[in-house]
Amino acid sequence: MTVSTFRKLERFLIAAALSVLGAVILVPQVASAAPPKIGPGACGGMGLPNPYCSFETSTGEDVVIGHDSCNGEGACLSLGNGTRIGSGSCNEWSACAYVGVSSGSVRIGSGSCNGWSACSYVGVNSGSVRIGDGSCNDMGACSSLRESSSVRVGNGSCNGYEACFDVGALGSSSAGNDSCNGEIACWRAGAHGSSIAGNNSCNGEMACIGAGYGGSSRVGNNACNGESACSDVGNSSGSSRIGNDSCGAESACAAAGSEGSSVIGNHSCNQQASSFGVCEAVGAYGGSSVIGNNKFN
Repeated sequence: MTVSTFRKLERFLIAAALSVLGAVILVPQVASAAPPKIGPGACGGMGLPNPYCSFETSTGEDVVIGHDSCNGEGACLSLGNGTRIGSGSCNEWSACAYVGVSSGSVRIGSGSCNGWSACSYVGVNSGSVRIGDGSCNDMGACSSLRESSSVRVGNGSCNGYEACFDVGALGSSSAGNDSCNGEIACWRAGAHGSSIAGNNSCNGEMACIGAGYGGSSRVGNNACNGESACSDVGNSSGSSRIGNDSCGAESACAAAGSEGSSVIGNHSCNQQASSFGVCEAVGAYGGSSVIGNNKFN
């Protein structure tokens, strides 16, 4: 081997060694997962796992449960890794059972998800769910928010029997603050489709039930308050857009844009009709309708 060839080989070996060394140096350090953190008065005050709390994995990685939460038989069984539960939440039978399992991402605020199966099966199968404070309280209030691309519930929202049951399942759904309160108020809204409700909207029995189910629905602020005010709007491949301060009467805008297309402006369709809603079924069933601001009040 000539001196020149030897030096080339030497440089090659040095470069290779430095490359390997650099690769070793640049390998990021993976932080070890944190053990579960359980607040005082939570999970029955007993060692884990127990009949109140358990984890999907043996370690319960990065699970955080606030004080006075998860009390009740099966309240927080099989929690997925990384689940966060605030204080005074998830109390009652099966209230938050199976939350976040199978790679889900779930954050539940304080004073939320209290009631039989209130938030069971939330965020399962890679779902992403965020629930604010004082929300999703009552039997089945926010149960089965599963396999969703994204579900967001604001503060003081989705309270009532199955108020937001199955919303955004296999789709997406968002409810602002103080919205979707009442028996089945927003039941299945945005499932297999998309639904958005602003602040202080969709309050009342069946106010926005099925909105955007298999379609698209957008409700502004202070809108769609009243029994069945905006039930089934924008569902079944339809599209519905409702502005602020609109559709505030019983059945006022029910089925608007269902299987069709409907746009309703601000402060419109608030008149209480004697039989049918004043803007009921506008733009529905293959039709198309646009109603401007300050109409039909």
